[in-house]
Amino acid sequence: RIEYEGYGSVSKIGEKPFLAHPRTPSIMFRIDQVVFLDDDGTLWIAVISNSFSVGWKKGPSIGHGRTNGSMALLPDGRVAITGGNRSTKNGGNQFSTSEKSIQIWNPETNTIVTGPEENNARLYHSGLLILPDGALASVGGGAPGPVNNRN
Repeated sequence: RIEYEGYGSVSKIGEKPFLAHPRTPSIMFRIDQVVFLDDDGTLWIAVISNSFSVGWKKGPSIGHGRTNGSMALLPDGRVAITGGNRSTKNGGNQFSTSEKSIQIWNPETNTIVTGPEENNARLYHSGLLILPDGALASVGGGAPGPVNNRN
């Protein structure tokens, strides 16, 4: 909790009910709602409308974690998840367990759709951007590491 009056202060208001590598993706997808991914691949929704506590809702599983993965909010409110690694070993920067498929979570139906695989592994220092025309750009990843994607 952040107090901004006077000198201000920061205080802890709760803990996550799951384990997640520090490089696991998360994104705010609605006002006062953030989706997180745990190390086993389960989505968790944090409801942060109450500044004194966090409410947690367990969502569906995407099948595996995505250390160093990325998330982007699509114009229709769905969340795209790309890149990363199914393993947390070596900071999730292993080519052999890289995840190349795109998965899209729909918060309205609480369902996951898995799409095609990317050509390149997107690991450490990767990103996912939504472009003005609605297309997704999945970029970078790997340096330093098993690959050196500069695209």
